[in-house]
Amino acid sequence: MLKQEITAGPRFTSSDEHIGELLSHMHEIADLSALDALSGWDQNTAMPEGGSEMRGAQQATLQGVLHERWTAPRLGSLLDELSEKVLHAPYTDADRGLVREGRRGYDRATKLPRALVEEMARVSSASFDVWRRAREYGGCFLPGRAFSCRTASGVMQEYAERDGLRFRARPDRPIAAPIYYEFWQPI
Repeated sequence: MLKQEITAGPRFTSSDEHIGELLSHMHEIADLSALDALSGWDQNTAMPEGGSEMRGAQQATLQGVLHERWTAPRLGSLLDELSEKVLHAPYTDADRGLVREGRRGYDRATKLPRALVEEMARVSSASFDVWRRAREYGGCFLPGRAFSCRTASGVMQEYAERDGLRFRARPDRPIAAPIYYEFWQPI
C-alpha cells in the first residue's frame, strides 16, 4: 500500500491580524480563480455547441468579481502596511511571499478596468467556439472567424498596453488556437 507523507504547509505568522486578514483575502481570490478554471475546463471539454455566449457571460461575471477582489482598496492598504513590516522578525518567508504575490496581483489588476477584464472573458469564450468549429473543417476560414479574431486581437492589444507589455498579433501562424499573439515584458 502506498503511503503518503504529510508535510506541513507554509508557516505564516498567525499572531499578526493583518497577515491573517491578507491570507483570508488571498484564499478567497484563490477559490474564485479555481471556479474560473473549472468553468474554462468545462467549456473546453463538455460545453454543447452554441453555448459560448452564455458561458462568456458567466465567465465575464466571474472575472468581474475576481477583479473586484484583486482591486479592493482594503487589499491595497493591507499590502502597504505589510510590505516593510514583513522584512523583519518575527515574520517568515511565507509571509514575505504572501505579500510579494499579493502585491504583484494587486498592481497588475489595478492597471485594468473591470469592463476590459469582462470583455476579455466574453471574447475569449466566443473565440474558442469559433476555433472549435474551424478546426472541424480542417482549419479553413469560417465567416464568423475573421470578426472574432479581429475583436480578440483588439481586446488583447488594449490589455497588453495597459499591463505595460508589448503585443503582436501573429496572422502568419496556422490555425491552432482562437488567436495567435505574443507578449513581451517591457524593456
